[in-house]
Amino acid sequence: MRSLLAEHLRTHTRTCHARLDARLGLPGSVRTRTDLAVLLHALVTAWQPLEEALHGVDGWAEVGLDPRLGDASDLLHRDLDVLGRPDTPAAHVVALRPFGSLPEAVGARYVLLGSAMGGRAIAPVVEHELGLVRGEATGFFRRSGMDPGADWARFQRATADLDTPAALAGALSGAQLAFDVIGAAAAAQVPWPLPGRPDGLGRPAGPAGEGRVRVVSRPPS
Repeated sequence: MRSLLAEHLRTHTRTCHARLDARLGLPGSVRTRTDLAVLLHALVTAWQPLEEALHGVDGWAEVGLDPRLGDASDLLHRDLDVLGRPDTPAAHVVALRPFGSLPEAVGARYVLLGSAMGGRAIAPVVEHELGLVRGEATGFFRRSGMDPGADWARFQRATADLDTPAALAGALSGAQLAFDVIGAAAAAQVPWPLPGRPDGLGRPAGPAGEGRVRVVSRPPS
């Protein structure tokens, strides 16, 4: 079943998506294992708090969705275990406001689920560049052990009736917040331009967050 909400988000988040793509510069920004480790470390500091915030939202059962649908932060941790954690002078923590409604949470979940589609194209390029076997340190991109297609179909069916103006506006706000969180985490932790990259590749296109998200640094414990 086609979801008007998903179509609405696809249309109205194109700028957010393009900005994040420019910020990350994938797949060409990853030329070394260190590049990949730094990138994945930045992503997990966004993904994990987003997923945890989504788990705490009420109402998922009303639309027939598991609040953990498509969760992938565990895969990021596994990939980092393979690569080794990057040396960072401080631990970066994403601080974000709670989701204010179920539609807002649905919008954020749309962004996280949608990333799996791009990941399938990124994984083989990164594996070839770094000489990795299929799935080695690319479990997150490949969503190893998961079925992104089935998750997406389930999401589409469950959100088909979330088509009121209020629901669409809330979902768009949540999607924009998710893009902001990921972009802010990358901007705080990934060097721009990456070592060895052409000048300006992946340089942030503009400020992220608009006051709704911030990345704070604290000394490692």
